[in-house]
Parts: sequence; C-alpha cells; structure tokens
Amino acid sequence: LGEKYPARKVDWVEMFDYLGNKIQELAETHWKWLETLLHKVYVDAMIHGIKHGQEIKDGQDSQQ
Repeated sequence: LGEKYPARKVDWVEMFDYLGNKIQELAETHWKWLETLLHKVYVDAMIHGIKHGQEIKDGQDSQQ
C-alpha cells in the first residue's frame, strides 16, 4: 500500500486557507438566499396585515 500510494505531506495552512475561503463563499451565498426569503416573508406578512386591517375597518364602518 505504501509503494502504490506514497504518503503526501499536508500543508495545513494552505488547507485551512482553502477551506476558509470555501466556507466564506458558502456563507455569503446562503445569506443572499436567506435575505431574499426573509424579505419576501416580511413583505407578504405586512401586505396581509394591511389587507386584514382594512377588512376589519370596513366591517366596523358598515356596522355603525
């Protein structure tokens, strides 16, 4: 096994730099996706609340 697959010396600093860059890329991509999703949910909830509030207001006006 040792002859067929010789041991390689690992450059740990280079490996951690590479992994750190990949993690940062993934985090930035994930944040862009999450930010978009949260914005849609927030805006949809706000619009729903406004419509619901308008329905309640219209219902109270007709009862008076």
